[in-house]
Amino acid sequence: MAAFYYKGRDEQGKSVTGTREAISAEMLAAQLMKDKIIPVVIQPIPTAKSFTDSLNKLLRGRKVSRQNMIVFCRQMHSLCKAGIPLNTAVLRLAETTHDPLFSDALRDIAKDLSAGKNLATAMQQHPIIFPKIVINLVRISIEGASLDTIFLQIAEYLQIQETTQKQIKSVFRYPMFVLVAICMALVIINYFVIPPFAKLFASFHSQLPLPTRILLAISQDMRDYWYLVLVSVLSLFLLLRYLYSIEPVKIY
Repeated sequence: MAAFYYKGRDEQGKSVTGTREAISAEMLAAQLMKDKIIPVVIQPIPTAKSFTDSLNKLLRGRKVSRQNMIVFCRQMHSLCKAGIPLNTAVLRLAETTHDPLFSDALRDIAKDLSAGKNLATAMQQHPIIFPKIVINLVRISIEGASLDTIFLQIAEYLQIQETTQKQIKSVFRYPMFVLVAICMALVIINYFVIPPFAKLFASFHSQLPLPTRILLAISQDMRDYWYLVLVSVLSLFLLLRYLYSIEPVKIY
């Protein structure tokens, strides 16, 4: 139950205001009409959020794993095919999932379904949990397609993505290992190997070849401005993470 502020007019046309608790704004409107009050404005009253609620809101930025979403879609396919009501099926899955954020989202969806909202609209309230493609395909089912078939197709699509991503990771695992090894070798050479040679060459008091001078200068700069090197590496890492999070670039 949620608290709502309402404003309306009674049979004599007088303005009436007040607050009431109801499952949804639509249910409150029906109650007011039953009491012979024509609702003009119905607004939910915001409640004070606890520290736990605020923390959960921050944690909701974390996505549900693709594997959990695949399991959810396959289970929804089975439950819908068996003729289980949607709100009962979603609530049942909320009780069985091991992901607390996913469980909370499913409980919210079950409440919205009980309040009369359709499944796509309820899912749309959790855009981080449910990808757009899942919401759009579920919306298609409202227009006539079988919901259990849609969930099966979503599960198969996500499974293909999961398999593809694993293959891509396995292909890039060796090159990434080689790249990391090269970077570590460069750090060791520039910080521990070249400095003794630089002192040795300086004692000769002779003109060194240009490539050697460039190599010595790079080593000296890396040792003098190590913090800039560290910032550059971190910036590159954050940039790659940002590019991966962009919708056209990321997988899933």
